[in-house]
Amino acid sequence: MRKQGDLADIRKGCVSLNIAVLGGGLQGTEAAYLLRKAGHKVFMLDKRPHAPAKGLAHHYFCFDLLHATEKQIDAFISPVEAIIPATESINALMAMERMARKYNKIFCFDGAAYSISSNKVISNRLFARMGLPGPLPWPKAGFPLLLKPANSSGSKGVKVVINIKELKELLASEKTPSAELVMEEFLEGPSYSIEVAAVMGEGTTMEVTLLQFDELFDCNRVIYPSGLDRAGVSLLESMVLQLAKALHLTGIMDLEVIHTAGQFKVLEIDARLPSQTPTVAYHASGVNLVNCLLDAFLRGTVPSQMVLKKKKAVIYEHLYCRSGKIFFPGEHIVAESSGLYLQENFFGADEAITNYAPGKKSWVATVIITSESIDEAWQKRQIMLEKIIKQEDKGKQQRFLYL
Repeated sequence: MRKQGDLADIRKGCVSLNIAVLGGGLQGTEAAYLLRKAGHKVFMLDKRPHAPAKGLAHHYFCFDLLHATEKQIDAFISPVEAIIPATESINALMAMERMARKYNKIFCFDGAAYSISSNKVISNRLFARMGLPGPLPWPKAGFPLLLKPANSSGSKGVKVVINIKELKELLASEKTPSAELVMEEFLEGPSYSIEVAAVMGEGTTMEVTLLQFDELFDCNRVIYPSGLDRAGVSLLESMVLQLAKALHLTGIMDLEVIHTAGQFKVLEIDARLPSQTPTVAYHASGVNLVNCLLDAFLRGTVPSQMVLKKKKAVIYEHLYCRSGKIFFPGEHIVAESSGLYLQENFFGADEAITNYAPGKKSWVATVIITSESIDEAWQKRQIMLEKIIKQEDKGKQQRFLYL
């Protein structure tokens, strides 16, 4: 075991690290996948015995951090050099921050920036002060109206109402107090994401990706290149760099915007490791955001500019196959799954994080498809889907024979 507190080689970036990941959900899946790509060992903690990311960890610990014994905590934290949070539980984050100090471990978490980005009411005020356009708030906004909890990310709790009657009925039945809800105009148009890695507010931007959503407003597909021209990309780079500076950010953060009525409007920021888009950025450019996160906290640096390999087109997509039919739900389908593992050459896709098994009646997969051009990537996707359908049809015939 590496000696505790000996960070000399670590700071040079020349060793494989033992990294703790707090949480085995969507963010934990992202962290574990990218840590493995970087050659690090994943020590994962989740209170669920079968969290989605369990199969991607080298070592998996199952206990409730808030009610853990000293022996459990010691077994989890002692072997690692740094801890990456992959949970939105404030209580768990605060507890891990205390334990990191106690064990003299690096906690890759900017609590001040996260406290702003994790609350949409507070972050919307920041956008307004900075002059960044966003959706009009109620009652300035007309209908349809989008409602979402102030302290939730992604599509959790998102609802759309089309008139005042629906709004009153929803507020009357809503468990979340209206003061903790964000109510703003419902906008239509393409959505984009961009990440920044920063130290004390000075950062470097990643690739801009195009986001697509299911009917529940949950992201089900991420695409690179985004289709934006250089002017559009430059504007988003400027926005996210301004935000990193305003937050005095150390770590990584993503910015999500929507393009509507001829302009970009800021939807949200998250000063934490996001899900989905870092993997797309990795396959598009070769830049591993988890390494950037570790660099920021272990070495106090981020690259002044990214040294990129030749960029690839990427399609990153969630599939749900049931009884021979393929559906394209948002990432919630992965969050609700277990038994996931990493599979290369998945029906022609480069990789998949999946719980597929031959003959299984229902399964999920997050597929990663890369190619030299986006047209070629779409062609690979079509071939993949045809192979899956053929295999599922074959499986149905085999199951019929055994009835």
